[in-house]
This record gives sequence, structure tokens and C-alpha cells, in this order.
Amino acid sequence: GTAGVTYDATVWHITVTVSLQDGDVVLDVQNTREGQEAKPGETVSFSNSYKAESAVVNDFIHGTKTLKGRDSLDGEKFTFSLTQTSGPEGGCAGFSPEVEVGDLEDSEAKSFNFGTATFTKAGTYVFEVREVAPDQPAGGMTYDGHVYTVTMKIADQDGQLYVQSTTYSDEAARDVKAATFLNT
Repeated sequence: GTAGVTYDATVWHITVTVSLQDGDVVLDVQNTREGQEAKPGETVSFSNSYKAESAVVNDFIHGTKTLKGRDSLDGEKFTFSLTQTSGPEGGCAGFSPEVEVGDLEDSEAKSFNFGTATFTKAGTYVFEVREVAPDQPAGGMTYDGHVYTVTMKIADQDGQLYVQSTTYSDEAARDVKAATFLNT
């Protein structure tokens, strides 16, 4: 069979009775599902279903954080959020909607990602990545207000979903390699 297809296993028995009534040939057809009583007028039908294997993406949507001017303080964390803004409803799950980055050294970029995501539907998904400034910002700190848009195209090939493409763009709609945040 075809990958991803579940075939209907119903077995139908079709009984055709031919008789002669008043010189006319009369056909009587009965459709019966195996193991069930005949239901008058029931139509022979089969119902197959299709579901592609999910695409699992590790290190889902990545970025870097750089703190310029000083090292991060003990226990100081920088928070980033990921929001799905469009795409097939219920088609992507499992990723962390927020991540924290800490232990930064002056002017050194530190990588982060949003964990593992599972895609169960093909389509185009759009996400936004942003830094979440704390309620009480650190004195003298300027937080990065950029919002990055990440577009992922998930395709189906022979019953297996896969990432066809991933693009990152900044607010100026320029293509970039990752969501890059800089605090000073």
C-alpha cells in the first residue's frame, strides 16, 4: 500500500438474485457487511484514511544572545519567547514557548533554541521570536526590542513530513541566519 494510508478492511458480500416475474427479469441486490445483518438500501462503501509520519525537529528555532559592556551577573537571565502566528491549527507542538539564557561573558554570543518541536500537518508555519524585558530591568541595561519572523515550510513526501525550508527575517524583512539579540 501507500505510505501513510490506512485501508478500510471491510469485506462486503453482494448477493444478486435473478428471477422472472410476469415475463420480466427482476434483479434483487443485497449488500451485506461481513458478519452483519443485511440493511436494505445500504450502499457499498470503503473509507480509507491518511496520516503522514510526524516531522520531529530538534534544536527548534535558534538564536544568539550577546551582552555588551559587562558579563552577566550571578543568576541574571535573559528570556526569549516564541509564538506561532500562523500555520495549520494544531500542527506544531512540543516546543518551549520561553527559554532563558544566562552566564554570558562580555561581547560573547551565546546560542539558544526552543527545544524540540513535532509537526503533524504539512503547511507553512510562521513564528515570532522576541526578547522579554523583565518587569524590573537592570540599571543601565538597554534590552533588544527586535522581533524576528521565522517561516518554516513543512512538506509531505511519501507519507513522511519533513522541513522543506526555514527562513529567518528581521523587522526590515531582510533574510538573516538566526534571531540575534544584543543588549548594551
